[in-house]
Amino acid sequence: MHWRTWIYIRLNCWWLGKGYEEIPANYYLFWLKYGVYSRHTMTDITNEKQKAQPFDARWPVWIKYLLCYTIFLMLVGLALFILFRVRSDIIVVGFWMGYNQVIVKGISNLGVMITGIIILGGVIFMEDHLRKGVENGLFWKRALRLVVIELGIIALSYLIYFAVVLIAG
Repeated sequence: MHWRTWIYIRLNCWWLGKGYEEIPANYYLFWLKYGVYSRHTMTDITNEKQKAQPFDARWPVWIKYLLCYTIFLMLVGLALFILFRVRSDIIVVGFWMGYNQVIVKGISNLGVMITGIIILGGVIFMEDHLRKGVENGLFWKRALRLVVIELGIIALSYLIYFAVVLIAG
């Protein structure tokens, strides 16, 4: 037995609160094969499948997809809000820069069209990203990432708006 294995077994016995003689021999064989045990659950915590398994693993698949598309619809609503914020930001910045109403309206329409195309691509990406997150067990991580990105864009939009209002006013 390697000296590190001997130390790990002794430390694990101490962590479990048992003497070396109290633990059956198959425990050591399993430990040597799969890794360290948790003190409380006596399960293998180095098992990759257990690490990657989300807390909603017991839920039926249809509930996972229903949750996925519900959050997706909320994210689409945030994307539409971003679209309206972009229009108001363009109008505020256009008037602050001294352009007349016709030029501001034209720039606003062009900005909304370009932003709409970008948001359409983002919506297609979001649906695929969330759906594959459900399939791979990474749904919550991906949903949180998308929510943070959209809320960051909205915060940036408000920052631009209030910066122009404070500078102009």
